[in-house]
Amino acid sequence: GKALAEKCQRILDERTRYAAWVFEIQIYDYNARGAILGWPLSVAWFGGSGWQDRNEALFEAAAEVAAALGTK
Repeated sequence: GKALAEKCQRILDERTRYAAWVFEIQIYDYNARGAILGWPLSVAWFGGSGWQDRNEALFEAAAEVAAALGTK
């Protein structure tokens, strides 16, 4: 349904924003001294970025979609 599709899109959009964040010019300027464009800023940054919550939301949404489709 439309509501579930919109929810899933919001979840995917948020995940994409975090994945693309390192490509922002400010991050590139900061990161250029020690890494190649596209590398993560650091394990510490990612560890505190809320990735567990984003993963949980993604997997819960996937389960909702599977249930709506009648699949496992």
